[in-house]
Amino acid sequence: MNNDNYVIPDNISTAELYNLCEWYIDESSNLNYLRLINQGIKDIQRLVIDAKLKLKAQRKIEQLEKVFLNSQSKKNSNGFLQSVAIYTDRKKYLTSEKSELKILIDVDDIKTHSSFESLLNYLMYMDYFFNENWILNLGSFPNFESSTLTRLFYGPKTRKNYETSFYFHNKDLLVKQAFKGFQHILDENLGLRIEDLINYFFEKYCENNFEIEWLPIRFAGEKEKINIQTKNLFTIEEQIRKQWNLLIDEGEINR
Repeated sequence: MNNDNYVIPDNISTAELYNLCEWYIDESSNLNYLRLINQGIKDIQRLVIDAKLKLKAQRKIEQLEKVFLNSQSKKNSNGFLQSVAIYTDRKKYLTSEKSELKILIDVDDIKTHSSFESLLNYLMYMDYFFNENWILNLGSFPNFESSTLTRLFYGPKTRKNYETSFYFHNKDLLVKQAFKGFQHILDENLGLRIEDLINYFFEKYCENNFEIEWLPIRFAGEKEKINIQTKNLFTIEEQIRKQWNLLIDEGEINR
């Protein structure tokens, strides 16, 4: 492709651009452009891609990916598929496939070392949660997680594109499921929530080890609707961020 600039004529309306996207989702099988619609194209002012259109594109993407993966399986393309797994048995974890993306959640170890500090430490060192530089590993790191050729032939993308990879999507699935599994084990064996560990860290651990007194953190109750719990988490995150800025600027959190 050359470097010519392409212009959308002024006589094409917002509604017509929207209809064009709808038609393209129905008729096209090009995953690159479907993903572009799903992400939202903000570089074209007259093109308004709403949640309904993104959902339609996402469903078409999932449909095409399912067809593609099935065809690859029939061809026995072992080099393409990669499995993810969460183990609760250490022996099975150690003897599993080396190529597998996997996490061990050792139930016996959690039950034996059930102090809040031990549980926080366990979560901190769980595979794939943090990288070797102690940076939260939930984001996409294309320079490390995909090859140069993959990034070169990634396809069309917007200026604000969030670049992902096949490895990232597997890692993302693995970490999310492991987090849910860890929460389930805490609840089933110790009657605890992740929120209890976070409360302990800010209310007790920081005060005992760093002499930092945070303002109380109040999570929504477990029986609250999920949208209430989610809204509450955003509020708490903002509260912690503001207190951290105060701590950096003033040397203390003025209660």
